[in-house]
Amino acid sequence: RVFMRYRTKADVAAVEVKDSSGDIEIVAARGPISISDSSGDIEVDAAEGDVTIVSDSSGDIEVENIIGSVLVMSDSSGDIEATDISGDVIVERDSSGDISADDVGGDFRVLKDGSGGISSSAVKGEVDIPAKS
Repeated sequence: RVFMRYRTKADVAAVEVKDSSGDIEIVAARGPISISDSSGDIEVDAAEGDVTIVSDSSGDIEVENIIGSVLVMSDSSGDIEATDISGDVIVERDSSGDISADDVGGDFRVLKDGSGGISSSAVKGEVDIPAKS
């Protein structure tokens, strides 16, 4: 099992991670974060800056304690959990797996979801989720 950990308290221009397999954990980063991952879990905790998951083929995504917004552009399988986010949480496309957003300072939006449950609590902005057919 491959495991990558990135921990810093210093300001950085940006964090960009592209990974084909293995888990990714980013803790206490400052600056925008961009992640593209083929397989493995993704965890981002205590970050100051927007978090963008460009693509994730399989594995869970857990993002918490973020000063900024979270954007998941494409997720094929696995759960998505966003907790204690000061800005918006937006999931553009999710094929399967549960999605949850708790304690969100902005909006929570899911644009396209294939299967799995969607839940939210303590969202201060608008909640917009697709109707299940």
